[in-house]
Amino acid sequence: MSRIALALACLLFWSCAPEPPTGIVLKITTDLRQPRSADDKEQQINSLRIRVFTGDVAPTRPEDVLLLKAFDLGPGPGKFMLPSDLGLSRDGASEEALTIEVVASLGSRRVVSRTVKESFKTGRPKDVPVALNRECLGVACPMGLTCVPRFGCTEPTFPTPPAPFKGKDCACDSYFPICVGAFWAYDVFDANSVRSDKTWAFPFFGALNDTRHGLLGKKGYLQFRTAFTDFARRWVGVDGEPGQQTIWWLKDEWFDTNEKLTRLTYFNERKLRFDDSHQDPAAPVWHSDFTQFDYPSPDALVPSPVTYKDDWRVVTPDFVIRQPQSGPLSRFPIEFLSLAPLCHERRTSLPDGSQAVTKYFCFVKGIGKVYELTPNPREEEVLRKV
Repeated sequence: MSRIALALACLLFWSCAPEPPTGIVLKITTDLRQPRSADDKEQQINSLRIRVFTGDVAPTRPEDVLLLKAFDLGPGPGKFMLPSDLGLSRDGASEEALTIEVVASLGSRRVVSRTVKESFKTGRPKDVPVALNRECLGVACPMGLTCVPRFGCTEPTFPTPPAPFKGKDCACDSYFPICVGAFWAYDVFDANSVRSDKTWAFPFFGALNDTRHGLLGKKGYLQFRTAFTDFARRWVGVDGEPGQQTIWWLKDEWFDTNEKLTRLTYFNERKLRFDDSHQDPAAPVWHSDFTQFDYPSPDALVPSPVTYKDDWRVVTPDFVIRQPQSGPLSRFPIEFLSLAPLCHERRTSLPDGSQAVTKYFCFVKGIGKVYELTPNPREEEVLRKV
C-alpha cells in the first residue's frame, strides 16, 4: 500500500490534535538518562526514532516505509523529554496491521528498541504503552519477537499476552535464580572510581541452532550482558535442582557499538559460571577446566583454542571485603550481609599456572549476584538498589 493510499496524516504530540477520529497514542517512557544539558556526559540516550511499516520484516527500500520520524531528546526548543505521548493518526479506519518500531539511540548507536503491532480503528484513540527500559538494553530478540520489560522476548502484539514460562523453574531459593524475564542492573567502578552501567537480562529460552562444538539440538537461556561500550549475547545452560544447581557458559557472541557481530566464543568442556552445591568455606578447592575456542570473525572457519584451568573455593564475605585495595574502601553492599551471602573465589590460569586472574563473586538466595570484585586491575560490580 502506498504512503498516499494509507493517508497517514502525521506523527505528532497528541496535544497537537486533541481528538482525532482515529488514532494510536504511543505512551513512551524510559528509565535511561536523557540529556540534561548540551554537554551532559552522563546521558544514555539522546534521540528517538519512530518507523511505521506493514508486515513483519522491516523494509529495505525507503519507499516502503510508511512513516519515519526522528526527535532529539533533551531540554530546549525543538526537543522533548520522556515520558511523552506521541500520536499516530489518519482519516478513517483500517484493519490492516501496522508495525511500529520505536528506537532510542545515543548518537549513531542504537541503545534500546521496542516494536508493537496495531491497526487504526474508528473511535477513541488507543493508548499503547512503550517502555524503553534498561532491561532491554541492546537486546536483539529472535525474528518476530520484541523485548518487553518483565516479559523478555515476546510477541509484539498489544496488549502484551501473559508470557508462558519457558525453561526451568525460576529457582527463587537458589543463589542464582534464572528464568525468562530475570534482570539485574549493576554499577561498575574502575580503579579511578569512574562509574559505568552494566545490565544482565534473560529474555529468551530455546534452541541455540548451532552445529558447531556439540551444540546442535542444545537449549539454553539467552543472556544479554550490556554495557555502554559494547554488549555480548551469551548462551547459558542450567543443570540440576535448586541447592545443587550448576550454571554453564555455552557460547558467547560479541558485538560492537553498532550491533555488528564481531567474534564468537565457544567452550568445551562447558565453562562453569556457578555451582550451587559448594557452600562450605572449610571445603577444599574444586576444579573446572575448559577449552575456549575463539573465532576472530563470524565467518572464520578455524578457531584459536586455548585451555584454561579454573580453581574455585568458597570464601567469606569478610574475606572479600578485606582484599588489598589500591583505591577506595570496598563497595560491597553491606545491606546484604544479614542475608548470608555465598562468595566464591575463581582463579583462572593456563595449565602451567601462569597468567592467573582472580575474581570474587558474591550471591544472595533469591536475588543472584550482588557483588563482583576483580582485584587487579581493580574493578567492582555492585547490584544497583532499585
